[in-house]
Amino acid sequence: MSNKKTTKEIGIMENYCSPKRIWKEKNLEYLKQMQKFLDTADNISDENLKHRVIIEMLKCDEILTRISEDLINKKMEIGNNIFSKYDMEKII
Repeated sequence: MSNKKTTKEIGIMENYCSPKRIWKEKNLEYLKQMQKFLDTADNISDENLKHRVIIEMLKCDEILTRISEDLINKKMEIGNNIFSKYDMEKII
């Protein structure tokens, strides 16, 4: 089987690495857990399986990120002071 990425997989990776996701990518706990996952996945000897596992995890991560962003945006729309600068720093 080819290691060539499909257009859908490339789109997932581009969204995952998007600069608009800086709130997530600066979170040290998130980064630590992502690194643990990737280190564990790196031990999968079957390259095709490793690739599929990583892609599926990134799909889940993308869904959870969209849910989080929607919640953040809704809270920001409800009131100007619901999310203070302090709250945003805790998220980051």
